[in-house]
Amino acid sequence: MEARRWKQVEEVLQSALDRPPTDREAFVRAACAGDETLEREVRSLLSRDESAAGFLSRPAVLRADGAGLAIEDSAAAPVGHTIGRYCILKKLGSGGMGVVYKAEDRDLRRHVAIKFLSSDLIGDPGALERFRREARAASALNHPNICTVHEIGEQDGRTFIVMELLEGMPLKERISQGVLPQEELLRIAIGVADGLDAADHAGIVHRDIKPANIFITARQTPKILDFGVAKVRDDRAASHLGETTMTIEGDLTRPGGAIGTAAYMSPEQVRAQLLDHRTDLFSFGVVLYEMATGKQPFHAKSTEEMFDSILNRQPAPVSRLNPDAPAELDRIIGKCIEKDRDLRYRHAAEILTDLRRIERDSVSQIAVLRAKSSRGWVYAVFTAAALTVAVAAGYLAMQRAPKLTSKDTIVVGDFRNSTGEPIWDETLRQALSVQLEQSSYLSLISDRTVTQTLRLMNQKPDTRITPAIGREVCERTGSTAYLDGSIAKLGIQYVLALRATRCSTGDLIDQEQVQAAKREDVLGAISQAASRFRAKAGESIASVKSHDLPLQAVTTSSLEALKAFSNANRVNLASGFTVAMQGINRALELDPNFAMAWAHQGLWYMGMGETALARESLTKAFQLRDHTSDHERFFIEANYYRSVTGDLNAAFQTLQLWAQTYPRDQVPHGLMAGGFGVQLGRFENAVNEAKVAISIDADNSFNYINETFALICLNRFDEAAQFLKTADERKLQAPELSVLRYQIAAARGDQANMERAVAEERGRLGAEDWLTNAETLYAAYRGHLREADRLTRRAVELARNEKMSERAASYEASGAVRSAFYGLPAEARTHARAALQLSKARDIEFLAAFALALARETRQAREIETDLEKRFPEDTNVRLHYLPVLRGLQALDRGETEEALTALEAASPYEIACNAASFYVSVGNLYAPYVRGLAYTAQKDGITAAMEFHKILDHPGLVLNDPVRAVAQLQLARALRTSGDRAGAASAYKQFLELWRDADRGAPLLQTARLEAVQ
Repeated sequence: MEARRWKQVEEVLQSALDRPPTDREAFVRAACAGDETLEREVRSLLSRDESAAGFLSRPAVLRADGAGLAIEDSAAAPVGHTIGRYCILKKLGSGGMGVVYKAEDRDLRRHVAIKFLSSDLIGDPGALERFRREARAASALNHPNICTVHEIGEQDGRTFIVMELLEGMPLKERISQGVLPQEELLRIAIGVADGLDAADHAGIVHRDIKPANIFITARQTPKILDFGVAKVRDDRAASHLGETTMTIEGDLTRPGGAIGTAAYMSPEQVRAQLLDHRTDLFSFGVVLYEMATGKQPFHAKSTEEMFDSILNRQPAPVSRLNPDAPAELDRIIGKCIEKDRDLRYRHAAEILTDLRRIERDSVSQIAVLRAKSSRGWVYAVFTAAALTVAVAAGYLAMQRAPKLTSKDTIVVGDFRNSTGEPIWDETLRQALSVQLEQSSYLSLISDRTVTQTLRLMNQKPDTRITPAIGREVCERTGSTAYLDGSIAKLGIQYVLALRATRCSTGDLIDQEQVQAAKREDVLGAISQAASRFRAKAGESIASVKSHDLPLQAVTTSSLEALKAFSNANRVNLASGFTVAMQGINRALELDPNFAMAWAHQGLWYMGMGETALARESLTKAFQLRDHTSDHERFFIEANYYRSVTGDLNAAFQTLQLWAQTYPRDQVPHGLMAGGFGVQLGRFENAVNEAKVAISIDADNSFNYINETFALICLNRFDEAAQFLKTADERKLQAPELSVLRYQIAAARGDQANMERAVAEERGRLGAEDWLTNAETLYAAYRGHLREADRLTRRAVELARNEKMSERAASYEASGAVRSAFYGLPAEARTHARAALQLSKARDIEFLAAFALALARETRQAREIETDLEKRFPEDTNVRLHYLPVLRGLQALDRGETEEALTALEAASPYEIACNAASFYVSVGNLYAPYVRGLAYTAQKDGITAAMEFHKILDHPGLVLNDPVRAVAQLQLARALRTSGDRAGAASAYKQFLELWRDADRGAPLLQTARLEAVQ
């Protein structure tokens, strides 16, 4: 076709596409009227180009390139085209709601999935709303068992959702391959239950749980998909009866029914009743049944029969269809699919607990079955062969029997060094420990437990672990074996020996001897001896091979750096990481590529409250993680995701895999308790994970800190206080324990124990400033503002003297928040600017921005908000707490209350949680409900506002002595007065004035409250 004609055809088609689909046919006829050639060429293009078929009745776009003209579905995304920052790579599939593509995020350099609304639904407002609802509901949940939604957008009239890219298969496809084995079933069920628990906590009801909406990734992680019909639970809502959308697979199609998929509906869904989270538990029970049996519990030829079955019939017991299924699973499924929802499980967390109990018990049962199988085999051999052959076989079997089991623990002692070279004094024990920690079979008693046991033996923490000392440590810790070694010189060569003995009897378990031609070969020789020991102790050859990197590859090639690292760890256990930091710095000077040294430095900085320095060190460790063992890589990656990117979803996935690979390691459970559960408001889970960690390592103070902190968050102060006595009985020491004692005593009004906690840490490096800040908040909470100012100056001075600039900044930022809450804007601005001069760390910026926003310094607060969004795009706390709160405050400052409430929606899933800033400065929690309460008060909705302020007052363990707790009491009074509840308002004012009965007389907030109370 000549160029002029191409231009005419392009103009006609483009003009047609610019019109509504219903007008396009008439326009084409009119545009081509009188020009038969033009009309023929237009019609010819439409008829031969498959992509243009039906363009007159659906959204489409015109593409022109070297190959000519083409019409494409505007709801799709052609490969190679760019949508925002996403480059479309290939089509993955399509379904009833949309088309999914694989794409590359060019800014973050990662692959994602992009879902576009199907072209035939673009004109359907209901479908578009469902599409957007899916994005909003899923994006409000940040959980490893829920598909992560990154954003929802629109370009060129195309609405799309950007999600994490999943590789694997739907559970529906997996079930079609056959009944799931118990281990696989439990792994999937536990993951889905955990995801439903997160949705429950966020107040989100999925309403369409089924195998097609559960995806199993290549790593066997289940992911809940498709929140298209999900709803945020609202107990004040009148009814869901007006909603009639329905999705039914196969032939069971009946428009106008209740929301869901017929075969997986709960009885209340069938009846179109008001739904709560228990409807998802019923559907989950149906899925469990199908996984266990390969069949649906309720099946029929029509929708009416299906509904009758759900409402009136009981399915066959799982055990009848699958005799291998545990009886307890039968009970769990039965309780899930109770027709009366009041008889079902109350929460997914309860199902999760029961499933984990089956998983735990199944491990023991498998061991018993294997033992029985082994005995049966020996018996068969005995009866089938001569007695002498049987005896010989039995003897050989005894020789092959593992010398240690997977439940035994080992104490590693110091090496006896007769070379006259001091370099080996600390280095070899550290090297051997690193090598053995690669094993998922063997379990070493931690250095922390050894140090604690030495204290109980009235030995110094840095006492050398000689055979005599080691055997006593072994007996006291209930360990099985004591392993030590020696190094000597034979001419120019080195001779190394390992010797393992049973603590109880002194019997030899194994001994190894290796030689090293020169000094540089010693670490390789240690690796060789350790690998031999692992195999002879009972670990499988496959396990040894899969986790057996040489020491030079996973630690450092510098013996001096390894010695400095070992010394630093010993000093840390004896005197704390503040004192030990010099040793770790020395190790990094000697070997800048020592990944684990960077990781420990980062964690110690984090413990000191210096999060900016911590992130630098942890980032360096992450960059060097290829030079570590699998065990060390888990350690580095989990802490990087938790503390650098703030992506708690990635952190939790790493911790889960870590715990699965190394089931006897307490660290992943401890981190899941303190670094994940508490920050996402899953306090019961945090308590449980801490208990698991303590059951593995009863002498790690941080596990006690994590459990105590979670109990405080649950307002279980008495239980927390009693639990701390356990730590005291074990003579555990950590400044965090003193802080927790102070907080518990303050909650109880126990002045004597508050003073005792402060006295314990007075003069102690890295602790006195922390307790001084706790005293500051207690004084300010009761309106003693001059005393609070004095204590703030003292805390800042102590921190700066110890060169902890971020800790000092956090106390200034806390002072800024306090002043802003209490009506002192000039002081708030001064504190905020002082904080920002000391540190631009994430949490400092948030607290400073919050104070500035309250003090009406909107421009600077907005600048900080922009900086947070830019620097921490994946950070869970930033995305789901900090930014929504700051944007809500700014909208309120403009008088835009609806915009404020919209901004705060993102914070709702995890607002009843502990954000990362709060443990060190004890401020920052529940700020989203506070701002939301202000917005509702401004709208004259006093009842709803009061509910928000009650969230704060009902969670004293989360807010402790944060000034928001005092101000929430006053705001509650104002909200109740707005609602017309004068009696309730009077009572709330009275409670605030009673709290501040000894407050500074000139405090503006006190004067305001007194005036309001008498009006």
